[in-house]
Amino acid sequence: MVGRVSVIVLICGLVATLAVALLRDNPSTEPTFTNVEAVTPDLTGSDRRLVAIVDQANELLPGESEAFDARLKHLKGLPVVANKWAHWCGPCRAEFPILQEAAKELGGDVAFLGVNYNDSRGAAVDFLKEYPVPYPSYFDPNLRIAEQFPPTAGAPVTNFYDTDGRLVYVEAGPFSSLAEFKEKLTRYTGYKPNE
Repeated sequence: MVGRVSVIVLICGLVATLAVALLRDNPSTEPTFTNVEAVTPDLTGSDRRLVAIVDQANELLPGESEAFDARLKHLKGLPVVANKWAHWCGPCRAEFPILQEAAKELGGDVAFLGVNYNDSRGAAVDFLKEYPVPYPSYFDPNLRIAEQFPPTAGAPVTNFYDTDGRLVYVEAGPFSSLAEFKEKLTRYTGYKPNE
């Protein structure tokens, strides 16, 4: 009898969790912006390292973990947001319009980087044509950078680094809104976006 009650409680909990997930505001999977120019942030007075990031907008960069780690080190002094994604990932597709908006609004003060993992180069390039972003992504076919994104399995996963270059927060799963993204950025990195 106790086992049957436990199963019923577990099933009710799963149904409730699914209902909450379905009822919460689901972001549109349509891209907010359809070209790099439209998504480019205002870089007036921005750190030259942020200008260099925008100069590599929508590119898939080689170099795996060595290049990614060197970039993180180079960005010390700035808050950094690094998002792990793949073209085949439905939640990534749902989250990308939020990342487009966040990078357009905050990319003059915050460094954004992408990590394309467990993907083919051609499919990733096609995805970025559909969902352009004003920052580069590191191509990670051997999952070497992905290992730095706990939990390593699945996507999207977003790492937040503070101005000291420390990983201060990991968001496993997609953001549901720009407001949620900004709240986490502020809470964990100390960055205060202009309202």
